[in-house]
Amino acid sequence: MRNSIFLTAWLCAAVICGTALAQSYPNKPIRFIAPFPAGGSSDLIARILSQRMTEELGQAVVVDNRAGASGSMGTELCAKAPADGYTIVLGSIAGFAINPHLLEHVGYDPVKDFVAVAALGQAPQMLVVHPSLPAKSVQEFLALARKKPNSLICGSGGVGTPAHFGCELLRLKGNAQLLHVPYKGTGQSVNDVLGAQIHSVFASMPVAYPHVRSGKLRGLASTSPERSALAPELPTMLEAGVPGFVSQSWWGAFAPKGTPAPIVKKLGDPIYRIIAEPQSRERFAALGVEPLKMSPAELTAWVRSEVATYGKIVKEIGIAKQ
Repeated sequence: MRNSIFLTAWLCAAVICGTALAQSYPNKPIRFIAPFPAGGSSDLIARILSQRMTEELGQAVVVDNRAGASGSMGTELCAKAPADGYTIVLGSIAGFAINPHLLEHVGYDPVKDFVAVAALGQAPQMLVVHPSLPAKSVQEFLALARKKPNSLICGSGGVGTPAHFGCELLRLKGNAQLLHVPYKGTGQSVNDVLGAQIHSVFASMPVAYPHVRSGKLRGLASTSPERSALAPELPTMLEAGVPGFVSQSWWGAFAPKGTPAPIVKKLGDPIYRIIAEPQSRERFAALGVEPLKMSPAELTAWVRSEVATYGKIVKEIGIAKQ
């Protein structure tokens, strides 16, 4: 009885304390860590949000680029920051779902060390091939691959990138042997498909779709769970007959675990308002990013699912930790 009374009193005190903190929050600048170099998608997303968050919250929201270890360095920095609402991070598929399985030393747990603030966006890829390849659908592409195992080359921007996992998922889910060829960047792999040096690549919509519209590449499918608003005529991998194939980059805002719930809400509510604004949606669309329609609770569950999914894929592929 005494223990239950103590626990109840402690919980009430925590709620009262958190509410009091939220009433005065924020009273100083907020650091928004973008764990990738300036100029990339993550950096641009953070800057689109930070500008409007500054207006909404009445305090400066400052983007802090902390690149390194494929997004893990900046993500770790947030995990170890004070849980007071003055440090948040732009979490991504790389830092949260992939790197913990690929890197030997990741100084955080993507599930245990963070609290979800807001779901932001997702960026599906599209499978494109050179028009000379006699495959006008995913099933025709897979039929060619099954006929001559490892004869079709699937390029990517490097080992462990979303494009690489696209190739491997297609191999696993489509039951066909593809030869993965990693490049030092997605641009190089796309250029080699354009030049018919390789057969296929998974690339982001803004990179690949202009070439599809011009007829220089043929789009076969998108990797989103539903048809992309950026290319609605393109079937999804699921519609193309590859069950269980959903793979896309995603981003969310996260705070260190232990950040009071009222402060998390005070951060998350304006973010959701911002990403719903037509101007923000247009700026995101220019990056190939579509809204990720999830509540913070759903984002938490999504992270758990993605960590498990990519852990299984890494194990099946047999990639050694770096």
